[in-house]
Amino acid sequence: MRLMPCLFAMSLMSAPALAAGGTWELLAETGGCTVTLVPEMIDDGIFFVDRGEADCGPDIGRITGYALNDEGGEIVFYSTLEGVDLVGQMAREAEGLYRGTLRNGVALRMEHTSGPKGIADPRTGLTTGEDLAPAFAESGDETTPPSAEMPEETAPPGNCRTYAGGRSCAAEEDIDAPPGGQLQTLTRMNLRDIAGTSGSGVVGQAEAGTCFDVSLCDSDAEGRLWCSVSTAALSGWILKQDAGTVYSRNSCL
Repeated sequence: MRLMPCLFAMSLMSAPALAAGGTWELLAETGGCTVTLVPEMIDDGIFFVDRGEADCGPDIGRITGYALNDEGGEIVFYSTLEGVDLVGQMAREAEGLYRGTLRNGVALRMEHTSGPKGIADPRTGLTTGEDLAPAFAESGDETTPPSAEMPEETAPPGNCRTYAGGRSCAAEEDIDAPPGGQLQTLTRMNLRDIAGTSGSGVVGQAEAGTCFDVSLCDSDAEGRLWCSVSTAALSGWILKQDAGTVYSRNSCL
């Protein structure tokens, strides 16, 4: 019998209770199955993907969690089987239809089959299609959770750096500045006007799975690595890694 991941109910006490959405057919070239997106937290900012007892194939079979970006316009899928690993992401193409890719480049499609089409986002207390609360930039709160900029002190296993939100060691190719000039965030991150937190201001916020072009990386006085990044809509300095944690991968899907 498959066990449902441990739920961190205390993290959701401030959000309205949300029901699970409808059923969706999640398909890749390597397999697929019917899933339900359940608004129950299994890791920081990541919520449960219920695959039932189905054999979903080697890729989709790894997916255990989801997060919503862009008011439900984008879904990021994670595996929490061994730490937290970004598996793939999709963008909404039409009502009830999402398309994207897995991290290994395999095409991914999710199509609504029955029940409600709205997907619950417990971070906002809303489902897709509803208006969000005022944006972070309008709130005046520099530390709107979940922010990975100042993580809690943890002891990585085997003295290695771990990926954000997980217990697995970061791969060697994801440590230090990205040689290919791109990085992809693993969790929601603040962007600042200069490298470091001392004397800097927050100029924006990037959702998990955001792909950035990198122009420069530099270390602050505490040894944390910051990178100057940009997209068509965002730019600023983002925390790449500290002594214990890697917050983005050195390549994009």
